[in-house]
Amino acid sequence: LIQLSFMPSAIALNPGHRIFDSSMINSPPTDMAAWCDLVQAFTQHVINRYGREAVTQWPFTVWNEPDTPTVMFGFESDEAFFSFYKETWKTVHAVCPDIQIGSPSTYFDQIETDSWIRKFGEYCRKNNCEPAFMLFHFYGTVISHNKSDYENNDVTLGQMQLTTDENLLRKSIDIILSYVHAVYGQDMPIYLTEWNFSPSHRELLGDTVFRSCYLVKNILENYDRLGSMGYWLLTDMFEEHQVPPEIFHGGLGLYTYNGIKKPACYAMWLMAKLGDELIGHGDGWFLTGQGSSYQLMLYHYRHYSPLYAACETFDMTETERYKPFGPEQRREFEIRIEHISKGVWQATEYSVSRAGGSAFDKWVEMGAQPLKSQEEVALLKNLSCPMMHRYLLQTGAGGLTVNSILEPLEVKFIALEKQ
Repeated sequence: LIQLSFMPSAIALNPGHRIFDSSMINSPPTDMAAWCDLVQAFTQHVINRYGREAVTQWPFTVWNEPDTPTVMFGFESDEAFFSFYKETWKTVHAVCPDIQIGSPSTYFDQIETDSWIRKFGEYCRKNNCEPAFMLFHFYGTVISHNKSDYENNDVTLGQMQLTTDENLLRKSIDIILSYVHAVYGQDMPIYLTEWNFSPSHRELLGDTVFRSCYLVKNILENYDRLGSMGYWLLTDMFEEHQVPPEIFHGGLGLYTYNGIKKPACYAMWLMAKLGDELIGHGDGWFLTGQGSSYQLMLYHYRHYSPLYAACETFDMTETERYKPFGPEQRREFEIRIEHISKGVWQATEYSVSRAGGSAFDKWVEMGAQPLKSQEEVALLKNLSCPMMHRYLLQTGAGGLTVNSILEPLEVKFIALEKQ
């Protein structure tokens, strides 16, 4: 995905308009013609270098989250951005009309719903610059549109309240699908290119098994509804903020800044083991097939409390981060697979929980002190692997029954192979 942004300082109308600690400039150009010259030269360059056939397979987009307040990524008005989009769209297509240009990546606000993308779509239809696909971002937050809330360009302050609705992503996808299918048809690609339960780099729950369970729940419950679900982001070593010295500071990454896998990373690893045929799914379970084998994913999701959603974290500390989930209650699963070959089946079970697969919880067990050497880092990496258990199951009159008990926020993957 080629995103045409941000603005080079030499042609930026406001080169000091930046966000976070990064160098990206969120400004319109001083001269639209200069911006179009740059876009034209870049487009021709990649065609010359990689060939027209390759470049026409790359989706292009313009800008990042133009629907957010001007202190973030927005322009001074929607109309100003729409004109900027149209001129960029025309410039790229003047070089190569076969390049696919989609909508900008929008920050899907649970309050604004689909009002911005509708306004954008109406403009594009009237000006013959309709997008070839739709992009959106999702975070389970409510954005404040008051400029005074964004002191020091820091959007991790108290104005970023979390949603109390644990199914908000599914409902947001419902709205996006409804709009796109009604306006553009069933075949238009829709990509979620950035998402998480919070955009904050200081979200203490992010290092815990909550995020691993959150990912599994939302990915599997929205299976095959979108063209992509691009998790944000890979590592805590990221330019938006200075990386703090604390290893578990609540960063967005699947890895800590020194390469230790978090529970969310192992959740992704386990989901990658699922088969290519969906057999069935329900509340907390997801079953696939691959050849003659089966793959079962179980998850015991718990949502954080309304107090935590409202940024009330008085009952949390750096080491005690599970208070927002209330009393711990296990969950029992009984999954029966019918029409299965009779005989003995081997079950190989992987688990990500506080007991195994969570580097944060192991670090707390180690004393929650700074790691002083590569040897200690390596030790924590080795201690943080998921648990594995292998056992045999026998089919019965009703097929094969899998029983399992999960701790709160635990994720289990069970591979079933005929013996």
